[in-house]
Amino acid sequence: MRLLTFPGSNRKPIRGETYFGTSRKVKQVSLSHMKGPSFALTSLIILVLITGFDSSVAQIIVSDLEGNVRVESGQYFETGVRLLEGESISYSYKSESAESKISFDIHAHLINTVDTLVVKESYSETGTFVAPYDNDFYLLWINEGIDNANIQYSITPPSHNFEVEHLDQTFSFLISSNSEISKVKFVIEDKAIDLDIQTPFRIDGIIDIILPSELLAGDFLVQIDGTPSPFDLATDGETSHLSLQVGAGTHEIKINGTQGIPEFDGILIGVVMSSAFFVLLIARRRLRKNHVRT
Repeated sequence: MRLLTFPGSNRKPIRGETYFGTSRKVKQVSLSHMKGPSFALTSLIILVLITGFDSSVAQIIVSDLEGNVRVESGQYFETGVRLLEGESISYSYKSESAESKISFDIHAHLINTVDTLVVKESYSETGTFVAPYDNDFYLLWINEGIDNANIQYSITPPSHNFEVEHLDQTFSFLISSNSEISKVKFVIEDKAIDLDIQTPFRIDGIIDIILPSELLAGDFLVQIDGTPSPFDLATDGETSHLSLQVGAGTHEIKINGTQGIPEFDGILIGVVMSSAFFVLLIARRRLRKNHVRT
């Protein structure tokens, strides 16, 4: 969890994203279509973006997909997910007190506007959000009451199932993340899975991978941009569940195991070596399954 006051950034915007950078003004922000709670929430977002560089108004940024956050009166916190069009998340939150006045929204930064897509005013809420376009989407909670509030929240990100087909066997593994996974590659010689990730702007990437032991197992090593990195591991003999976190931005991740698809001898070695990589590409639109053949 980080407490920020919107520092400047040299990051360029992705498609449809407003780049606030170090500017102290937001130009041509359209609010004509917003009324009531939507207008109030959007106005607060813009107000902080305009004044945050010189004021003490603070925002809590969280990257965890679930947790409990203490929010003071007038304070707000948010997290983000990077989604492709048609992908969905499930979310829920609840303040420990039914008397809490909590405003919640899901929004995206578009060119010259903030697109507010969901608005709720309740101390407790559960729902599903489907991305109408590719972008970073932010979930934001505001404590509008006079008392502090402890808000428990949970977000379920999209999951992608991959199948590696080799000879007469099929191996499936699952990746779920708050970030965009742009490429997945299984390298048989290295007993490794390579993938690229781009996180939401200013939000750390959270990645969960469930691997069958027949595909990859043993002692694992996780490298982020070539540097060994910590991770959590749980195994039950049949599968391995790896959880890792990366800093905001774009990264290359490599996951090595010491056991994997059995080595081959004789004539089959030539077949395998002629197709050394199992390559999987995630399509830009609603892809859920890739088939890879040797």
